[in-house]
Amino acid sequence: MLTGDEIARLEEGLPRLSAWGDDLLVPFQARRLAGATVAWLNERWFLERGVDVTSARTRARASAWLVDELGYQVPDPGDPPEAYGDGERTFHADRYGGSGQVPHGGSGRAGLSGCFQGKGIGPTPLVGEVRAWSYSHGRAWLEEGLREAIYGEIAAAEFPHGALPVIAVLDAGLRHRLPSGELGERRAIVVRPAALRLAHFERAPMFSAPTPGRPEREVNDTRDVDRVRDAIRVFVAGLDDGPRTGVGVRGLAEALERVAEQAAFGQVHRLCHGGYLTSNVTLNGELLDYGSFRAVGDWSKVFPLDNMPGFGDELLLLVPAIQSLCFFFRKYGGPAAAPPPETELLARVRRALDARFDRECLRLWDLEDGDGPAAREVIAAMREYVAVQQRRIGSYQLGWVPVQGWLGDGLGGGLGDGAPGPTSGEPSIERRILARIDDALAAHHGSRDAPGFRLARMTAARLLRPRPGLYRERLQGWLWDRIGEQRSPRPPDPDAVAAAVRWTLSSGRRHWPLLGPGLAVRAQVSTGSSSALLCRDVAAGSSCLWVEGTRAADQVHLFDRWLSVDALRAHQAASVGPRWAGRFPVREVAGAADLAASALLFALPRPDDWFWLTEPEACR
Repeated sequence: MLTGDEIARLEEGLPRLSAWGDDLLVPFQARRLAGATVAWLNERWFLERGVDVTSARTRARASAWLVDELGYQVPDPGDPPEAYGDGERTFHADRYGGSGQVPHGGSGRAGLSGCFQGKGIGPTPLVGEVRAWSYSHGRAWLEEGLREAIYGEIAAAEFPHGALPVIAVLDAGLRHRLPSGELGERRAIVVRPAALRLAHFERAPMFSAPTPGRPEREVNDTRDVDRVRDAIRVFVAGLDDGPRTGVGVRGLAEALERVAEQAAFGQVHRLCHGGYLTSNVTLNGELLDYGSFRAVGDWSKVFPLDNMPGFGDELLLLVPAIQSLCFFFRKYGGPAAAPPPETELLARVRRALDARFDRECLRLWDLEDGDGPAAREVIAAMREYVAVQQRRIGSYQLGWVPVQGWLGDGLGGGLGDGAPGPTSGEPSIERRILARIDDALAAHHGSRDAPGFRLARMTAARLLRPRPGLYRERLQGWLWDRIGEQRSPRPPDPDAVAAAVRWTLSSGRRHWPLLGPGLAVRAQVSTGSSSALLCRDVAAGSSCLWVEGTRAADQVHLFDRWLSVDALRAHQAASVGPRWAGRFPVREVAGAADLAASALLFALPRPDDWFWLTEPEACR
C-alpha cells in the first residue's frame, strides 16, 4: 500500500467536495470486488505527483492502493456471488444540475472516495428516473475506460487549460449482463481525481428518485437549493483570500472565458469534445468525461450526437450555460456573487473564443500573435475556408460523415514551394486558400526559399494532418483487438494494454506546447510520461532530438531511467512545472533504427514504436 505521505502527494491541490456544502454529497453502499485488478496505470500522472511507479515495488503498492480504495461496485442482480468478496464501503455521489432539463441529480455512476472518483461503480441514488438502459445501468466498459484514458491524456497535453485525466483503469473481473440476458463487455472502474464542475453551481429541478413512504422529490428540492447556495457562497468567500484549494480562477467570468478558449482550440485542431455542457467542464475550464470525444478529419459541421450542436457550433451551448449560471449566482449568492450582465458576459466569452481561434490559426502556420499583414491575411483565409467547410453537414449517429477535399492534402510533407496549380478549370477552394496563405507567408519571410516559409509549411503539414487513430469508432475497434476476447475469464494483459495506449499517444499527438522555435517534427514517440521528437532545425539544416520528461526535485525521468538535472543542464530547453524538455544533437538519420542506435544518456523506445509524420528519407 502507499504510505500516508505518498497519498498526500497524490491529493495535493485536488478539491475535497465535502468542503463545498453539507448537501453536495449523497451516501450509498458498494461491495468489494473479488477479482478487481489494475488494467492500466497513468505513469505520467503518478510521476508528476512524486510517486515513482516506474519502480516495480512502488507500482505494485500503487496498484494495491487503487484496488483497495476503489475496487468496489454496486452489485447487479445478475452478478455471480463469487464476483464479490467480504466487505462493504460507503461511497458518495456528488449532486449537480445543468443548463437544461436534466433528469439526473448529479453523478449517476461515479462514487467518490476522498479526492478520487470511481466511474462505473454502478447506479447511484442520483441516476433519477432515466428510462434508457444505456444511461441507467451505472457501468463502464473496459474499452470505454481505456478510450477515456487516451483522450484524457491527449486533451491534458494539448488543450490550453488542460483536462481531467484518468489516473487508472481497473478491470472489475466480471462482465455486464445486457437487457437481453446475454453477457456483454468487461466491466471497469475508471479512476480520476475529484473535480468541481460548473454544473455544481446549478440546480437539478427535474431530478426525481422516489423512495417508498417518503416524498423524496420535496426533500430533494430543499436540499438542491441549499446545495447550490452553499457552493456559490463557498466559492465567493474563497475569492477574497485567493483561489481555494483546487480552484484556479478568479471568478465566474474567467471560468467561462476559459471554456470558450478550450472550445476554440478544439475547433481549430479538430478535437471535438462532443458537447461543452457545464457538467463536462470543471470550474478551472478543464475538460472531463470523454464519452463523445473524438478527433474529426476536417472542419465539416458533423454532429457527434444528434441532440447536441454540431462541431463548430460550441458557442450554442455556452449561451444557455451563461444564462443559467448567472441566474443561480444572482439568486443564491447575494450581491457579492452577482456576475456581470449576461450580455456583457456573453460578449467576453465570444471575444475569448474568437481571439483563441485566431491565435490557433496563426499557430498552424508558425506565426506569432500580432496584427501584421501576414497574420491578418492568414486569419482571413482560414476563416473563409472554415466557413465553407461548415456548410457540409454530417452525423456520426447516422454513419454519414462528408469526405471531400482537405486543406492539408496540398501540403504533403510541407517541403514544396507552394500549392500545386490546377491542371485545368477553376482552382479548388483548397488550392485558392493555400495560394493566398503562401503569398502572405512569402511576403512575410522574404521569399518562398526562406527558412521561415519552409518551416511554416512543415508546421502546417503536421498540425493539419488528420488523426485517424483518434477517430472514435476506429479507436474502439483498435482497443477491442488489443484487449482480447471479451468472454475470457482472464483480464487482459496489462503490458498489451499499456503498449496499445502508448502507440495511440505516439500516433495521435500533433500539438506540443513546449516545442522550441524553428523545429519541424519528423517523427515522434510517446509513453505518456516521456516523449521524443525527431526534428529538423530548418534554419540550420540539421537534425536534433527534442525530448520531454517528468521532473521531480533534482531529477528527470526520461523513458527508462532517472537522470540528474545537472547531467542534463547542457541540454535543457524548457521546464514548466513537472514537465522538462531538452534538445539533443543527433546525426542525420534515415530511420528510427539509426536514431535508436544514437548515443544518448537514456534508451529510446524501439523503432516500431515511432510514428513518422513524413517519410524517413525526407530527413536526409
